Amino acid sequence: MGMDDHEFRLLTIPPPIHPEDPDSPLPETILIDSFGYLSNRTNATTANGRRSRTKKKGKRILVTFWPAAPLRVSCFTVHCPDPKADAYGSIPKVCYTEDGLALLCVTICPERQYMYAKNIRYFVYQAGTKNTPPSVKLVHSPPDFTFFDHEVALLRRRDQDMFFIAVLRRAFVEREYTDGHFHLHLYSSKTKTWSTKLMRLDSPPDFEFHSRNKGITIGGEHGSVGWVDLRRGILICDLLLLDSNQSLRYVPLPSPLSPEPLQRYPLSVRNIVVLQGYIKYFEMHNNVRPSSYTGSSPILEGWIAAKKR
Repeated sequence: MGMDDHEFRLLTIPPPIHPEDPDSPLPETILIDSFGYLSNRTNATTANGRRSRTKKKGKRILVTFWPAAPLRVSCFTVHCPDPKADAYGSIPKVCYTEDGLALLCVTICPERQYMYAKNIRYFVYQAGTKNTPPSVKLVHSPPDFTFFDHEVALLRRRDQDMFFIAVLRRAFVEREYTDGHFHLHLYSSKTKTWSTKLMRLDSPPDFEFHSRNKGITIGGEHGSVGWVDLRRGILICDLLLLDSNQSLRYVPLPSPLSPEPLQRYPLSVRNIVVLQGYIKYFEMHNNVRPSSYTGSSPILEGWIAAKKR
């Protein structure tokens, strides 16, 4: 598996969880590899949960994080007592992290059947605190679809000890997909159910949004989340206002550093994160100058990078 298949995510780990060495306290945030491992080793971060709705003996899952101080990359492991290693149809993966929560995807199925929704299990891991141990909770899978990392956003509500999982997709309206309508699939950990709402876009005349590259959690009093198209802009949804307002807002990206059209995968040169209440945008591109020799290729002189918030 090449490096292009990997992503690293930030996960907030509140105290008193520490690495195995008690003399090396863990920082508040770790950098986690999205792809995990199969192992029955445990430590202070291990959470034990159910991996199916039934309470049959053995239908358990153990999730453990192995923290390392940045810039080193941390990893996580998954262990289910009953199936063998070859029963996993895909590598366990972290789909999203937010405020001490990690959304995990674990596929347990026969070979070449891992794309079926019934074989995919989603879990939300919650880091432990001084008063509560770490936990891992089964998320009831959507009834008729699976979702991809770039379609999902996670919102935690500490005041109600719950979370939302939001998945945004274009809506099929009047026999065709439209630019102005989206389906929001929303999971509530309080009700343990999924709901679907038709969302309309308050779009400006220059609206362009074609492909989602990632989700972001903005938070705030309205519980805002967003989906980013790194070539164009962000769609923002206020999850806590859905009962009174089922519309999306569009925020275009800043003007690009280079006038040349982006030819590569956007996440390799652009990114958007939410830190300390700000949406921060990063971009870089090749710094080239024309060659002094006729017919020769331009000369690469490094990279130019910029960030905005």
